[in-house]
Amino acid sequence: MNIFGMRLIVACLILSLLLFTLLVHTSPAVGGIKKSYEWTFWWCINLCPDDIDYNLTNASIAFQYVKDLGCKFIRSDICWLDFEPENGTWNYSMIEWYRDYISLAENMGIGIIAAVHRAPQWALDLYNNNTTIFFKKWMEFCGKVASELGDKIYYYQLWNEANHIFDPIKSEDDWKLFYWGRKGIKGNDSHFKIIVNVMCNVQYWDDALQEWCSKVGNCIDVIGIDHYPGTWTASGYDDWYPLDRLIQLISDPESPCYGKEGAITETGYSTYNELLHNENMQCDFVNTSLPIIREKVASYNQNHTNKIIFASWYELYDTVNPAWGNASQWCEIESHFGILRENGSKKLAYPYLKEQISLYPDNTHWINVLAKYADGSAVSDANVTLTNLRTGEVLKNTTNSSGWAIFDLQKFPSGFNIGDVIEIKGEKNSSVCVTNITVNNSTIQSATLFFNYVSDIPLNLYNSIIWGCSSIIYFVIFRRHSK
Repeated sequence: MNIFGMRLIVACLILSLLLFTLLVHTSPAVGGIKKSYEWTFWWCINLCPDDIDYNLTNASIAFQYVKDLGCKFIRSDICWLDFEPENGTWNYSMIEWYRDYISLAENMGIGIIAAVHRAPQWALDLYNNNTTIFFKKWMEFCGKVASELGDKIYYYQLWNEANHIFDPIKSEDDWKLFYWGRKGIKGNDSHFKIIVNVMCNVQYWDDALQEWCSKVGNCIDVIGIDHYPGTWTASGYDDWYPLDRLIQLISDPESPCYGKEGAITETGYSTYNELLHNENMQCDFVNTSLPIIREKVASYNQNHTNKIIFASWYELYDTVNPAWGNASQWCEIESHFGILRENGSKKLAYPYLKEQISLYPDNTHWINVLAKYADGSAVSDANVTLTNLRTGEVLKNTTNSSGWAIFDLQKFPSGFNIGDVIEIKGEKNSSVCVTNITVNNSTIQSATLFFNYVSDIPLNLYNSIIWGCSSIIYFVIFRRHSK
């Protein structure tokens, strides 16, 4: 056999080995599980530690109202001033309180949107003297939140209304909050989404938003608008132009915001004045605004993959936030957005808010399955089967282009019980992934199936390639050798 023949044999063997490695699944992949909250749309409500005096008994009472209203999440501050009251000193007793607080919500079937902000005075002083060190400390704080609480948080909101006229960070530095904040979280959590919210009732809010996305769009997953028609605007309760504008920005391929998910991170109505802004007017706001939101969200979400994913009512309780300082009129308005009075009694609009939220689709007890290849890319058109191991009943679905298959557990003929073990099985060509998940009290649970690489090349083409390589090897080794 000459040198050419030997080289050809070696080349064919290498080609066959590569094809085998790339195209054939070698072993079942086990799915990894971390809770996330991917869904079309849901309501949450603002509840902060100040509102409940950092008391878990008060939190439990508040969570009962959250559930009664039909909200699936709370949007709650994770305060820098609580974590690090002095530069370089972590308050671990407070960090543990936050963990207990979030765990209590989770055990009651309530998720959390973590609004990571509320800088201590030492940090703001640092910003005014040395912005470089300030953003380093901001990154460290965000990383600390992720390292201590990240197993319980999927949505992190970085800062709050960075475009607000009272925000202490200069507008030219706003984007750094999102860049360095995400960097800190990413170093300590691998499964999360970043929300950035913008105050819409000030001029040029959409310009600020587009500037942020132009500079650090890859650091932002969800864009939230804060809009208060009738309180912070002179317009009527039916003025939802900011939602129209958000939809335009995230759906326009020419926009720097294109492809982001959307949210209404704050909306509500203040009852601060018996004559001009009272509880009857709050009822009118609820019954006017929420149907408009529902219609606009449904119209958009039915036709787009990057959806408007939630709206948040601001807020559960009337309360005085110490962060507002001594601005009396500002404080008076801000103190009366609650759907509950400060003593915990229900305002007139409470039953209307509950009714309106109930008219949105019921998002309770869903399991979302994400199929991924080892390189992180989505596995589309994979067959996914859910089996309730208690009843033996089966649900089937196919992953979409983003790799998601979404299941409503109420579709099981016999329903389901908390504690049921659900077997999740994914199949793509010859690759099979299996994992289990236990149904708990959380609204939505998520499982990820990791597939080994499976080619979309048709099996008969693959066989033809292997057969051709084998034929060449046979010819070179045996036919030439026989001569």
